[in-house]
Amino acid sequence: MPKELRALLRIIFILHTSLVLNLVLLLLPGLVDARSRVTSFFFRIILWGCGIQIQSSLPFTSSALKKRILIVANHVSYLDILIICAIHPCIFLAKSEVAKWPVFGWVARALGCVFVERESLMGRACALRRCLTIQKNSSIAIFPEGTTTAATVPDMQAWSRGHAWIAQRAEMEAILCLGLVFENQPERAWTDDTSLMPHLFRTLSEKQIRVSVHGTWTPVGSHQRPQSLAQATLQGVCLAVNNAHSR
Repeated sequence: MPKELRALLRIIFILHTSLVLNLVLLLLPGLVDARSRVTSFFFRIILWGCGIQIQSSLPFTSSALKKRILIVANHVSYLDILIICAIHPCIFLAKSEVAKWPVFGWVARALGCVFVERESLMGRACALRRCLTIQKNSSIAIFPEGTTTAATVPDMQAWSRGHAWIAQRAEMEAILCLGLVFENQPERAWTDDTSLMPHLFRTLSEKQIRVSVHGTWTPVGSHQRPQSLAQATLQGVCLAVNNAHSR
């Protein structure tokens, strides 16, 4: 099949699947956990239809899967949201620009993602408090770097510590740190200086896209300083990324 036709068919498939998902979510007002689980199911369908294969090695236990957890991860692509939610149902803290994206933005709004104005201190504080409220009913996923990057490891300077504040206020025992590594990552990575739709079209024209996902747990100390906990999660994500590279 020609690459252009493959990409076009997949975009049509995503649009139709996303429309059905939005309609289903409208039937579940206020049911945060149910909405995230339904979205996780639909995201698995979208990933399968787009030829995206996930090789995962996660430290899940049966009890952990039933809990509402906090997830932090490195951020490479718009696909990260689908991949992480497909692995474990969750709500995302996302930059406000995501709400304006075609397709992905529609689903993010319907799912109830928390959008944050990164340049506003008050906006960031309100978003974190909103996440703390949502965490009572659903797992939360955060990209502490705040934006996508093609780097193989997270940027220490950009690694925010808001997730540490949430984990401690929610009295969590641990944070799940995920490392995502794409095959041919420089091509798969999407950054702000690249237009979304042309990049999406190129990505979906590939016959298959492989991504390795590895995970580690970072314990949360009750008296641990947020800066110290954020440093620990950064190390956890770096370890997970290195393990994903080795797969």
